[in-house]
Amino acid sequence: MLFVVLSTIVTLLLVILMAKPMGSYIYNVFTLSPSKIDKVFSPIKNFIYKICNINKDDQSLKNYIISLLITNTIMIGIIYLILRTQGFLPLNHNEIGNMEPSLAFNTAISFMTNTNLQHYSGEVGLSYLSQMIVIIFTMFTATATEISVAIAFIRGLSGKPLGNFFVDFIRSITRILVPVSVIASLIFIALGVSQTLERSVTANTIEGAKQVINRGPIGSFLSIKELGNNGGGFFGGNSSRPFENPNALSNLLQMLLMFLLPTSLPFTYGRMVRNKKRR
Repeated sequence: MLFVVLSTIVTLLLVILMAKPMGSYIYNVFTLSPSKIDKVFSPIKNFIYKICNINKDDQSLKNYIISLLITNTIMIGIIYLILRTQGFLPLNHNEIGNMEPSLAFNTAISFMTNTNLQHYSGEVGLSYLSQMIVIIFTMFTATATEISVAIAFIRGLSGKPLGNFFVDFIRSITRILVPVSVIASLIFIALGVSQTLERSVTANTIEGAKQVINRGPIGSFLSIKELGNNGGGFFGGNSSRPFENPNALSNLLQMLLMFLLPTSLPFTYGRMVRNKKRR
């Protein structure tokens, strides 16, 4: 009982310690403040702007919403096509077939809206390619959409222009989600979370039965799953599986990632509306 109380207190203290610095960092990202990591991410950002021919001017509310809806609709279409053809695509070591039309549509919609309905049953319903290009991709883009809308809403409350959806969307991914996810993924892998593209392994148990042990690129999957508060883990059992959550430290890191953005955004709001009491 004492251990449970102490571990809860430690977790909450770590959350509190991370919230304000992360909130200030998010504020700097969306106010275009100079940063030490500009040398790394500015070329990536500018390359995306160039190939997508993005106009970085501020948008009206109508244009911001239209940009959001069109972008998300196109991504839903691409996701649906991948799920419907995954049986013919590469990185399908476990020979999983194409997803049924209604299930593919449900999965595409739910993950793009961050509701993450996992009716396909985790590791037995998706190929490695689908797990990476469909699920991990939507976990980044759905979360980036949410952050963009939150920032636009805060700008509106503070009487500022709403900004540009494409700029907010790209900065959410390149300056917040990707850096944190890469660091967290490396830590997860070091803690024992599986990260491989090898097929499932069949093992003989001590009782003489055969057991299929599923594995895959879980370390890279897990970080954005928790950071973006996404459901639908690599496995149907989610973080109850040892390959996805092998020990107490990996469990702690998952909880910290889940708290990181929700507890940081209020501090971002306080700085953006210039209200010290809300920082």
